[in-house]
Order: sequence, then structure tokens, then C-alpha cells
Amino acid sequence: MIDTRTPILYLHFTLGPGARVRQPVPSTFNVFAYGVRGDALLGPDGSVLRQAEMAMFAADGDTVTLAAPDDAVAPVDVLLIGGVPLREQVARYGPFVMNTREEILQAFKDYQDGKMGAIQAQP
Repeated sequence: MIDTRTPILYLHFTLGPGARVRQPVPSTFNVFAYGVRGDALLGPDGSVLRQAEMAMFAADGDTVTLAAPDDAVAPVDVLLIGGVPLREQVARYGPFVMNTREEILQAFKDYQDGKMGAIQAQP
């Protein structure tokens, strides 16, 4: 279980050759697909999504379609991810993503001051 500040959609589909799914999505969400394994087909026109590629869906409906080609030699894995657009200013630098340059500078200072905790090495 993941707690988020806004509603999200995070689904993993494994589709055998010729399989097709129409997934309902809220019309208020921005939604994208990420190809994990194999080539998937997206939308009613069957646009190809290759492994390690990402494709945004148009925000023009309440479902998206994912499919595996009929001639696929192995299952296709696709992540479907979406959420309510935040419509906030974005500032990014290095590993940090914030809303303003000042917040980025503060994040670097907090990191350098050791305020972000540490990940302990496993024995």
C-alpha cells in the first residue's frame, strides 16, 4: 500500500499473444504506458510501444486499450501509470525535484547537512 497526496493509477499488465485489455481510467488523469518487456499495441489504432519506451495517452476518454500482437513469441509486460495533474511549477536539478529554485537549494543544503537520513548497508 502506498499513500499518495493525490489519486494515482499504477497497474502492471502481462498480456499473452493476442490478448487485449480495455482499462477504465478517470477522465481527469494524465496516463502513460511504459513497455517493460516485448512490444505492446496501444489505443484503437494499435500504435507500437517498444520495450523501454514510454507513451502518453491523450486525455480524451475514460478508457485506454493495451494489447499484445497476435504473433508475439512471449508475453508482453506493460506498466500503466497515471494521476491527477498537479499543475504546479517544477524545478529540478540533480536528484531533486521541487517547485522553486530556492527549494532546490534548500534540499541540497539539507542533504549536505545530513538531514535526509541514511540507508544502512546490509551485511
